[in-house]
Amino acid sequence: MRWLSSQIYRVYIALRSRVYVIYHSWVHGVQFGRGVRIYSKLLVHGPGKVIIADGTHITSRRAVNELYTTKPDAVLTVGKNCSLNGAIVACAKSITIGDRCVIAEAYIRDTSSHGLSPGKRHNADAAKIDPVVLDENVWIGSHTHVMPGVTIGRNTIVGVNSVVTKSLPENVFAGGIPAKIIYALDDDNQCCKT
Repeated sequence: MRWLSSQIYRVYIALRSRVYVIYHSWVHGVQFGRGVRIYSKLLVHGPGKVIIADGTHITSRRAVNELYTTKPDAVLTVGKNCSLNGAIVACAKSITIGDRCVIAEAYIRDTSSHGLSPGKRHNADAAKIDPVVLDENVWIGSHTHVMPGVTIGRNTIVGVNSVVTKSLPENVFAGGIPAKIIYALDDDNQCCKT
């Protein structure tokens, strides 16, 4: 009996995921690749283009994944076989998330959303907008903020509660506020070089 109920639950999850994909394709114009699975709430809004490539899993036990664009020419791309777990991604121009990236409850943005000088703080057109690129196999820890203009190199890990204000090279572990390189990763991305 327990086996049967687990099989029914698996079918239910698969069907619910497919309904989410169809809904976001039709209503929001999201382009989904093959095998995309949505296991939790996903909010997609804005006038720009959102592309989610093959095999990506969108999941979270407690947080909502939110992908939104603020301008019609904005392009937010999520690569193949990624895992989004409560991520919020705000795109005004270009955010590219490479293949096999893992993003926890992080906030990624390519815009400051408003001007920084006192006279322009209420003017969204004065916002700083710089593309964000996460190369392949990047892991972003929970409660991390990735700011405009940042490129994070392949295989890099960013620890929890970090703020990434400057680009990071490949094969490093970084963390802190602002995020700094803590150590380099070896070729297997398993151990650390001291």
